[in-house]
Amino acid sequence: MSYFSCYCPHCHTENAAFRSVADVVTNDKGNVFTLFLACNHCKCGVCATVVVSELVNVGGFFVKPAQPHSYDGDIRLSDAYAILNIYPSKESPSAPGYITENIKRCYLQGIDNLLRNQFDAAGAMFRKALDLATKELEETKGNLVNRIDALATKNKITPAMKDWAHAIRLDGNEAAHDGDPIDKETCETLKSFTELFLMYAFTLPEMLKERRAKLTS
Repeated sequence: MSYFSCYCPHCHTENAAFRSVADVVTNDKGNVFTLFLACNHCKCGVCATVVVSELVNVGGFFVKPAQPHSYDGDIRLSDAYAILNIYPSKESPSAPGYITENIKRCYLQGIDNLLRNQFDAAGAMFRKALDLATKELEETKGNLVNRIDALATKNKITPAMKDWAHAIRLDGNEAAHDGDPIDKETCETLKSFTELFLMYAFTLPEMLKERRAKLTS
């Protein structure tokens, strides 16, 4: 069987080892194959489109290469095979629009750590994204608690957003300072709350401004 290493879109392991389990020819010429492989770490699968050369030089003799699954070795190191694409491909996480680069950086770092099952680090970064967001929305000096409450008092955020913000703050504190680790479910909830807060506080108001500008122009 053939094998190669790449990012696993299922368990998010970098340079995970994949081993082939089967292949099927996909064109009339017989030189393009879909190669099915399984991750050694999580056992989930990917598909690779592989083009096979007509002939390959082996010790001075030109021979027809084996089908991708039958090749015994790292298929990426052989001149006989070319991988066109791998599915599912690695997806780049996105952040809500109209937020500053600092907030975006923290939010995306939170997602990256979440995907790698580093939940404490993820929770801390989601809290930091919230901290930076409230500093941009409210000039009140003091800690995050004061800024959240001031935003709600001035009707800059809704009561629901206030509750979300305090939930992110508390769980983020737990991730950053408590001895017990937070679990995946809590971290995913933190991610959702942070995303919703940023969308309601930054994205939707700016989208509305753009819409109004178009209507009046």
